[in-house]
Amino acid sequence: MHAITPAEPVASFVQTIIERLTTLARTLGAWVQAEPRTLQAQQEQLLRQLHALGSTLLAGMLAVAPQPPTRTVLCSCGAQATCRRIPPATLTTLLGCLT
Repeated sequence: MHAITPAEPVASFVQTIIERLTTLARTLGAWVQAEPRTLQAQQEQLLRQLHALGSTLLAGMLAVAPQPPTRTVLCSCGAQATCRRIPPATLTTLLGCLT
């Protein structure tokens, strides 16, 4: 079953990525035309830029993803408490650190 995500956050996410891709394409185009570049230099520059874009994509995806369900834990007094992880965290991923 697929979760339903509100349209506004997704639209904002899509718009952010479109803007980043447009900027990336213009930046890379200007960079490559500025002077002769080796294939290796072009690949390295592209990889750095795509890595940064990937981090933005992943952060955006996490922001619009449904929140994990709450869980109930048993307290030592016998009562139950509902827990949900809310504090900010830093994740280390293949695309770098996300907060």
